[in-house]
Amino acid sequence: MKYLYLLLFSVVFFPISQVANGLSTADKIGQVFNDMTAEIMDEVKTKQVSVQPKIDAEVQRSIGMDQAIAIIISDSSWSGTILDPSFDTTTKQGYGDHSIPFECNGYDSMYSVAIQKRSDYGDLTVAVAKDGKLLGSGFTNSNYGTVTFSGYC
Repeated sequence: MKYLYLLLFSVVFFPISQVANGLSTADKIGQVFNDMTAEIMDEVKTKQVSVQPKIDAEVQRSIGMDQAIAIIISDSSWSGTILDPSFDTTTKQGYGDHSIPFECNGYDSMYSVAIQKRSDYGDLTVAVAKDGKLLGSGFTNSNYGTVTFSGYC
């Protein structure tokens, strides 16, 4: 919301200051937009770095397992479904971090994951690992945001 106010303020203020510093309104708005998106991307990168050790630990734990693991890292409640290559589904809901094993065997076997935050706050990171390899991952911090991806086992 603070970014919306900043953008609205810039539309009113920048035409007045345009005469003083010689920059066009479009240049100023572009500069503000670049600053805002850089700040948001820095915030996302910081959060992703903080969950990386948890993902790495689960990836290592998957070595030698017969199943793949869906890794959920969150500071809010969530619910979702995993579709395995046999078209069996696993539906779970919870709060916080959780690992969900699922069948993922065979050559060119595909899986699909869809996990949604059940709140308007917090972050959600979802990853899938098998045999010590990270197969896929996604992140959201949107209100009631969803992480959806699929891949091969």
